[in-house]
Amino acid sequence: MPDSSDHSTTGSPEKTSDTKRRIDGVRPCLECGHDLHGQPIERAEALGLFFARCPECGTAAPLVEQPVLGPWGRRVGTVLLMTLVLFIVTIALITVLILFGTSMAIADESMAPARAAASSLLPNQTWSIDPVWWIENQDTVTRAIKMTSHNPWNDTDVRGMALVFGPLTAFLGVAWSGLLLSVPRRRLPWVAVIANGLAFVMILFFIFVLNPMPEITGPRANVSEVTYRVIGPGMTARICLAQMLIMTVGLLVGRSLLRRTACFLLPPRSRTLLRVLWDADGLKLPSYRG
Repeated sequence: MPDSSDHSTTGSPEKTSDTKRRIDGVRPCLECGHDLHGQPIERAEALGLFFARCPECGTAAPLVEQPVLGPWGRRVGTVLLMTLVLFIVTIALITVLILFGTSMAIADESMAPARAAASSLLPNQTWSIDPVWWIENQDTVTRAIKMTSHNPWNDTDVRGMALVFGPLTAFLGVAWSGLLLSVPRRRLPWVAVIANGLAFVMILFFIFVLNPMPEITGPRANVSEVTYRVIGPGMTARICLAQMLIMTVGLLVGRSLLRRTACFLLPPRSRTLLRVLWDADGLKLPSYRG
């Protein structure tokens, strides 16, 4: 007769035990595609295999460990990390340069009436300013420049440029909200503050270093350089502030727009690949019922 004690030591094929661990990361169900993230990991005692059960269709998905990379794993990880840092720094530099360029373009167009007013006061309406003449007429020219630039947004070209560059600035905010998924949403506006602050510093360098005022012993200045020195700092400060507010809006609504875009463009089973967009804000990935 068979020994009944053998049955007591052999695990039942259906007997499982909880490992007190849960799945971390993206792991779609092979049957229905539902993401198993957060599901408890169980162990089949008879076979010694680990698996997670899909809450949608009940399929048991086996968990297979990935092979160890060996000593090259750390090196590859270091290279990938350095590449990611270099990519972020490059994107940051491009962002600041774009903000600098858009600010300068709007400011230059806004100062066109002021340049024309200053040029009309010069002898023979010349472009270059004589230092001796400037000493005698500085107050008059400065007053004319400031009065003409009181409301630059009345110009149609300026409004058109703002309508073009405004969405571009908002897009930069949306892009950075996706790049900085590990940053809490409440801290994202600092990206707009820092980026536009750096752009404004570059503008000030351009204005005060590359645009000299007329001097007796120095080189002759022209109308454009004088206009930049007189009204450039205040005008570009307002433009950078407006860009900062628009970029902040893009940063705050960016992840929501990215999630909606992912749901619109990707089939339901593929959305699990972008689960981080939901995890970044503590949201649950929309379930898929096939």
